[in-house]
Amino acid sequence: MPRQTMFEPLEKRDLFAVTVGATVNATAWGGNQVEGQIAINSANPNNLVVVNNTDWSNGSQVIVSRSLDGGRTWGKTLITSAQDRLITNTPRVDARAVFDSYGNLYVAYMCGASYTETRIVVARSTDGGGSFAAGNVTYAIAGTHFDPDAPALATGINPAGGQAVWMSFTDYKARRVRVVSATATGLGRWTNFGNLTTVSDRWGSYSSISVGPSGQVAVAYQADDSTQGPSALYVDVDPDGLGKGRFGADVLVSTTNVGGWDYIPAQPNRSIDAEPKVAFDRSNKSTRGRLYFLYTDENGNETNDTDIFLRYSADNGRTWTARKRVNDDATRTSQFLPALSVDPVTGFVGATWYDARASANNTAVQYYGAVSTNGGVSFTANFRISAGTSAQAGASYTSAQMGDLDLGDSTSVVFYNGKLIPVWADNSNSTLNNPDGTRKFDLYTAIVVVS
Repeated sequence: MPRQTMFEPLEKRDLFAVTVGATVNATAWGGNQVEGQIAINSANPNNLVVVNNTDWSNGSQVIVSRSLDGGRTWGKTLITSAQDRLITNTPRVDARAVFDSYGNLYVAYMCGASYTETRIVVARSTDGGGSFAAGNVTYAIAGTHFDPDAPALATGINPAGGQAVWMSFTDYKARRVRVVSATATGLGRWTNFGNLTTVSDRWGSYSSISVGPSGQVAVAYQADDSTQGPSALYVDVDPDGLGKGRFGADVLVSTTNVGGWDYIPAQPNRSIDAEPKVAFDRSNKSTRGRLYFLYTDENGNETNDTDIFLRYSADNGRTWTARKRVNDDATRTSQFLPALSVDPVTGFVGATWYDARASANNTAVQYYGAVSTNGGVSFTANFRISAGTSAQAGASYTSAQMGDLDLGDSTSVVFYNGKLIPVWADNSNSTLNNPDGTRKFDLYTAIVVVS
């Protein structure tokens, strides 16, 4: 059956105030930190955690930044070989973090166990990221029959009771996107990961994952990891998560001119991908159960004029609306590496991204956002979040320090009870507390209040 497109009449836009708070350095650590991932503890919304990808100078440890005052101040905890029992000086990369509803924190990252085996480690904390006991560290993926990359985490209801914990990842040996899952029944009460399932019907990468209000699970991915485009973006949904249902046929959500390695002036070494992001609405509003899909497209292949678009589905990903452009600039510059979150209290949709609209040569970026208060039908005017302007050209990279990372592969945002809190890589030193000045990236946050 051909994919259908849904159209809905425009709804009246209510007026909401958006207040962008002060920019805060969440890491303030030497070396480069990029690809920040942020998590919020719904059992204590003042508890935020940020993890990241770091350069080789700090790469043998995972830096966990923790806030207990809603993101105003940050402390640090380190995860090292003392917890995961792997090689002391091997890189620990692609860190991701998520809380479940009990307050359990899960931090996933990749680490080499040998020259032929890469594992995905999951370190769990019961005190909001303050500590990670060695006994609470497990291997979600282990063995030479895997070649994992780019894990993504999500939690949500388990239809059988308690919480489900899901991880998607690219397996280069299977050449597919795959998932594993675990469960939790309380603080410190959890199972190890298992139930390996192949999701994608074709080669896929750059996955994201979300759990819906009934425990359904959506995985999005890009069918390309090597070209500059065009490419295709897919989603697959398991209708009952850990129930008896299974992931079905992949649904084409959109084509895009942004390939898996698409070079733009602001990311001349690392490049960008379309960064397909999915998020369910788990609020009790009229939009409950709606599935949102955010991604990057290019206005003509290899023009570097990239934009952020949103589609949504009201039927668990079977059909999708026409796309809505989120960035409102009138330039031909790059907007890229978007992040998506849906507020489970208000149902508002938050999108954030790097934006080069103020750069004459399309190389310097600021961090921007927009919010939809009517279920993705329309968005507020774009608002600038970062106080400073950053640029890859200003970073002091060497070939021995992950010199191809630029701004990284991703950004992240959480949205809870009217507060939108993103994390992004920033070398503007606008807060005057980057140990490397403007030479290297730290991870920055800000609290955006929508009221």
